[in-house]
Amino acid sequence: MKSEKKIIVGKPTMSNPNAITLIALIITIIILLILAGVTINLILGDNGLFKTAKQAGESYDEAVAREKLDTVLVSIQADKYTNPKYDEQTDIDNRIIENDMSISGNIVIVDGWQFEIDRSIPKIVASLGKGKESNNINIALTVSYMADFTKGTISITITTNIELSEITINGENVSATNNNGTYNITKDIYDNGNYTIYVKDVNDQYKLKNIKVLGFQKDITILTEEDLLQFAQVVNNGGGYEGKTVTLGKNLDLSTVCYKVDGTTQNDISWTPIGTESNQFKGTFDGNNKIITNIYINSISSAQGLFGSIGSTGVIKDLTVGGSILGYDWCCGISAWNYGKIENCVNNANVTTSHDCAGGITSLNKGIILKCINNGAVIARGEAAGGITAFNANGEDWSRPIKRF
Repeated sequence: MKSEKKIIVGKPTMSNPNAITLIALIITIIILLILAGVTINLILGDNGLFKTAKQAGESYDEAVAREKLDTVLVSIQADKYTNPKYDEQTDIDNRIIENDMSISGNIVIVDGWQFEIDRSIPKIVASLGKGKESNNINIALTVSYMADFTKGTISITITTNIELSEITINGENVSATNNNGTYNITKDIYDNGNYTIYVKDVNDQYKLKNIKVLGFQKDITILTEEDLLQFAQVVNNGGGYEGKTVTLGKNLDLSTVCYKVDGTTQNDISWTPIGTESNQFKGTFDGNNKIITNIYINSISSAQGLFGSIGSTGVIKDLTVGGSILGYDWCCGISAWNYGKIENCVNNANVTTSHDCAGGITSLNKGIILKCINNGAVIARGEAAGGITAFNANGEDWSRPIKRF
């Protein structure tokens, strides 16, 4: 005889039986207390039993959500040490999403509960409570550094039309004055890393924003186009990273940060080269055999390329660059001016100057170039266009021009 499967319609599923049992117990106690003459305030007041029961249920739900996230993070920790292709950014995001959780920067949301994580370990560093993301809160961030790059400041401006109840930076509570819906905060920092600003209003709606700080002169890893952009800004403001290694951790597509605008060249967003003659890059940029594609420069200035200038201690190695570069003179794919060493690099970008000196790898070489290849078209409207370098200032010779107009 086949067994029959009974289907009960309309009976709710108890996703949290322990919390339901606890509430039932509280209700029973309340009835007994009422019969015994206990006041209603004790039951329904601000610290009454109903509120206590609700808080107990919420605490249990938060603990369950935390346990779910902990389980996923422990498995990611194992991958970090066993998977040679482990990528902190991509692997964590993918695993969180695969487990029906959502993630934004360092904040993970599990069943409505928000937790801040430390990606480098990874582990939970703070519980941020429960709520919905707000469309009324805006957070603007900027980072500045002292001249010697020993100290930085994150400046935060929060605007909202609803009173805020909580502001944290990496889980630490901060206070700010409401100035007609605007809150201004500054936070001194002393190290690179991810900083998460979390804001909640009196309606329990929240907003968060993340910023990755790379300006302190230490070994760093570039993982996003925004990371590379920030690194360029730091170098151009005097942070040379001398004696430090900057590693490219992923292939990058620069089309999100430099591009044509409506086909009109005057409005184009051009890449700003990393390093200038006065603020050279002096560390080691390890391309890690990765590729930077879609660099776009349309400029009337000189010394255009991924890098503008690298100093005598500067090294660029194991990097491939592709895209389109147009400048006045001394333009190239890798570094416009080379006083250091460029090794095992490939240029796939098309390089054009409206005046002189276009090179595939560098335009002016006063350093060392080893095992480099140019595959891009190199065109100078005046003198000197070379596949590797336009002009070798070490007393050897000018590269043979590819094309002149």
